[in-house]
Amino acid sequence: MSCGWRWDSVLVSFLLVCLIDLSKIPKGVAADIAPEEEDSLRILQEAFKLPEWVGDPCARGAVDWITCYNPPQGLNRVRRIKLKDRNLTGEIPPAISSLRNISDIDFSFNTLTGPIPNLSNMTALAKLDLEGNSVSGRLPNMTRLNNITDIILNGNNISGTIPASLFQRSSLQRLEMSMNPLLSGQLPEMDRLTSLTNLLLENCALNGTIPTSLGSATKLNILYFPNNKLSGELPDLSALTNLQWFDAGNNLLSGPIPTFDNVRDLHKVHLNSNDMNGTIPIEIFQQDSLQYFRVDHNPRLSGELPTQGSRLTVLEDFYVSDCNLTGPVPDYVKHWALINVMELQNNRFTSFPPDLRTCESLHVIKLSNNSISGRLPELPYGPGQDKDQKPLQYINMDKNNFSGEIPASWTQLKFAVGINIDNNKLSGVIPRAFGNLTNLQYLNMSRNAFSGPIPEEFVNLKTLEVLDLSNNQFNGTIPEVLLELPRLRELRLRNNSFTGIPAAFLTTTKAWNFTYDESDPNLKIIHKPDSSDTGKVVRIVAGVLAAVLAVLILASLTYLCSSKRKARRVLKAFRADLPETVQYFSLREINAITENFKTEVGKGGFGSVYYGKLPDNREVAVKVRSDSSSQGVMEFKNEIKLLSRLHHRNLVPLIGYCIDSKKQILVYVFMPKGTLQDHLYPFHKESDEETAKPGWWTGQPLSWKTRLDILINAAKGLEYLHKDCNPPVIHRDVKTSNILLTEKLEAKFGDLGISKQVAEAQAEMPNFMHSGVSTAIKGTIGYLDPEYYIRGKLTTKSDVFSFGVVLLETITGRRPQAWNFPEGKSMVEWVAGADLKNEVDTVVDTSLGNQYNREGMRKVVKMALSCMAPVVEDRPEMRAIIRVLMDAYDMEIGETRHEKPQKAVKTYHVQWNDEPSPGTINSTTGSTGAFSTLGEISMTSPR
Repeated sequence: MSCGWRWDSVLVSFLLVCLIDLSKIPKGVAADIAPEEEDSLRILQEAFKLPEWVGDPCARGAVDWITCYNPPQGLNRVRRIKLKDRNLTGEIPPAISSLRNISDIDFSFNTLTGPIPNLSNMTALAKLDLEGNSVSGRLPNMTRLNNITDIILNGNNISGTIPASLFQRSSLQRLEMSMNPLLSGQLPEMDRLTSLTNLLLENCALNGTIPTSLGSATKLNILYFPNNKLSGELPDLSALTNLQWFDAGNNLLSGPIPTFDNVRDLHKVHLNSNDMNGTIPIEIFQQDSLQYFRVDHNPRLSGELPTQGSRLTVLEDFYVSDCNLTGPVPDYVKHWALINVMELQNNRFTSFPPDLRTCESLHVIKLSNNSISGRLPELPYGPGQDKDQKPLQYINMDKNNFSGEIPASWTQLKFAVGINIDNNKLSGVIPRAFGNLTNLQYLNMSRNAFSGPIPEEFVNLKTLEVLDLSNNQFNGTIPEVLLELPRLRELRLRNNSFTGIPAAFLTTTKAWNFTYDESDPNLKIIHKPDSSDTGKVVRIVAGVLAAVLAVLILASLTYLCSSKRKARRVLKAFRADLPETVQYFSLREINAITENFKTEVGKGGFGSVYYGKLPDNREVAVKVRSDSSSQGVMEFKNEIKLLSRLHHRNLVPLIGYCIDSKKQILVYVFMPKGTLQDHLYPFHKESDEETAKPGWWTGQPLSWKTRLDILINAAKGLEYLHKDCNPPVIHRDVKTSNILLTEKLEAKFGDLGISKQVAEAQAEMPNFMHSGVSTAIKGTIGYLDPEYYIRGKLTTKSDVFSFGVVLLETITGRRPQAWNFPEGKSMVEWVAGADLKNEVDTVVDTSLGNQYNREGMRKVVKMALSCMAPVVEDRPEMRAIIRVLMDAYDMEIGETRHEKPQKAVKTYHVQWNDEPSPGTINSTTGSTGAFSTLGEISMTSPR
């Protein structure tokens, strides 16, 4: 009986199998996943050109971007798709809507375009992340998404308004739609957002008032909507007890500043550039967790600073400039041990604490244009206990009533880059110890009552670019040693009591702007003594030297033989592990190649560049490190190793090297058409910048199309360094004079000698995180990342910042260090203002005439400004910059390579120092108003 029953069962099973239509099973796919979901996945795979799979895509190891789950009954279902940063292009296929059970979609940081597909069938969807793409159009209907928790759409091109239904999702925890410049309209009511923790809506086009129902979102931790057009008073925020980060800067808001008295752990308050009025609430200054406070540029904000502030023990940034504040600056600021930036300029403060030496983290202090009297405060002059902190570098105390002499602590500010104490009532002499401030680039002591001579010790200020001592009572002879300062561009000595000026000052070929009292009858020209006056002394000394020389020759011959043997051993060891692809040249060969260094084609802080020709007639540029360089032999060897590994058509190739007991030389391919800077300013070359071999200038300015082509090639070179090198390489000196041009004007980045591998930098500086580099100052004023000056870190995004300056320089045809912009503005201030007014044409290089596509130009301007985003993470990658430049190029030649909408360029509000004086130090860029000029960029996101 039992055997018969078993055979019957087997027979039935066999017949059932035979009835199956095997043709219904998809080819190569097991029947473990729902067919409609398999179809959707196939469409995604084909649309995005992803690798194919065999069998069940939900199987372990089948694909890395799909996560599935198996319900108690039925086939596998897709739970999650993660395709973050995969270089995806095109539109998101509508077929994705068939994934009804999916809970998590992550397509962030690609280049996807087109609209967001219909999501109404995805009722299980909890997280949608499309950040950093180019998706466009209106937001889709989300009324059925009852489980949604995270919607992250930052950095796209979403248009229309925010649907009221979206703000009715009580499950919503994160809503982030910053940097969607076409997203407009008013904010919907928020009374149902009871689970919301993050609301980020910065850099959009939102208007109207902020709903009072915002107070219902009691779990809010981050509330960001700066750089919009929101108006009216802020609603009651007292119920937002969990708030930590609040930023509503650069809007049209008015009314009093909230007290935040019920908030327990407040870290940031930014309300800068609005129309706030009243006084600063004392309750904010009792927040012992507050790190960043900005209420600057609110001209109706008045009264005195709160009397209590000693609890602000972790405060790092304090901005109250350009308001109408009065009274004394309280003594408690000296207890802010972590304060990094203190900006109080353009108010009506009357006094300031006499000693800030306990503020060991202070990096920037700006007190300009107040009514502060008394002595200059003592200042901290070195890093505190945390050796990684940046020391004090920028001091701006001009246009006050300070009196007395320069404090003793100021002579120890050896890291100071800029000091401005113009227009006070200061007196006394310049301390001789100021000659120890060897990082100083800008010193303005004009319009005071200083006296005495200019110290000879100023010869040590090798980085000094601007020295303004005008309108004082200085006397004596102007020291000739000032001619030895290699970077000095501006020397202003008018209206003093000098009695002598060296004749060399009037005959020098040095490229500088030197102003003095030409009509002063007491100012005598001082000539060097005639050589005949010292003839006898010379003959006596010559006789003694001849006797000594005879003895030395014999000793030298013996020493020379042993030295040569030692030099050969050292050279062999140096070359031991260098790649054979990099050629070694002897110094004799270098002399022959350059005809004894006959033709200098460039000069800078690194040394000089000479034109040369190899025996096979290849033209080369021979870069000779200056004798003052501090680079050692091993550093030079590591530099050669790094350069030998960099191979890209948009980088200047290294051919070889030479090392001698006194010289370090690199040999590069010669770029016959000079640099981009040379073409932008063909008749105004700076003496300390690389210049081109004579004869390349055609007399015609570069067209906009040619400039775009150069910028695209240069950007590709940087992208290679950042993305294709492992570990990534930071250039560290991106500027127009380092973009060199071939005979056909193809751009190649040069001066890679100070580039740094991220991993190498991290090994040297283990306390810095996130690929930061902390070193001595490298780079060029006007191009350096403000984050480097403030935080002491360089990343690949520092190169992006500098490239943004290059873009603006190429657009305007003006140097970033120039001071001839309208109304005394800086270059970036000028361009940003024109962009906000939709008047970009007014800043374009006049040599271009009207020969450019205006829409393309507008795109590049916005991208340039986005490169200088205050928050490092918000700056675009080089590939996004290349895409915008290529779009502009296509527009210029009448093509439309990309038919779909392109990525919306992230734009950022820029807050500038309104001080028109060319001598004002710009703390954010580390330069002066005369030379810099990136201005001060508002910080609008959490650190």
